[in-house]
Amino acid sequence: MAKENNTTSTNTIVGPNTVLTGNLSVSGSILVYGTVIGDVTSEGLVRTAKDSLIKGTVDAKEAVIDGNLDGKLQVEGRATLGGSARLVGEMKVGVLIIEEGAKFSGKCKMAGSKIDNIPDIGNGQTGKSATTVASQPVVDEKSEA
Repeated sequence: MAKENNTTSTNTIVGPNTVLTGNLSVSGSILVYGTVIGDVTSEGLVRTAKDSLIKGTVDAKEAVIDGNLDGKLQVEGRATLGGSARLVGEMKVGVLIIEEGAKFSGKCKMAGSKIDNIPDIGNGQTGKSATTVASQPVVDEKSEA
């Protein structure tokens, strides 16, 4: 039998009727069904179930969020916001997957990504801004006929 990877085996489970107040740190992976009021730190995967709630920072190697997160999501690798996820706060992730139905309000930064000089493509022309084109008079051909 092959040794399981820390990011896939679940070492800690917070049950559906559990309310944990305080910071939680695990060396493996964690599955949250209940409520955590505090920070969750994992060297593996943090996974949250549909009706779960975390109020605090989630810091992990990978994350799959299907519940509610009010705070900050910091993921070295891949973060997935599932279809029932609701995240209010900030994200800093390596790779981001947002499934249909997920709700996110806040700031997002992709680690290691830098985008320079995004061109203004509002009017499809180079050298003119969309406001310059919009300020030109519009002639109604029907009224001049």
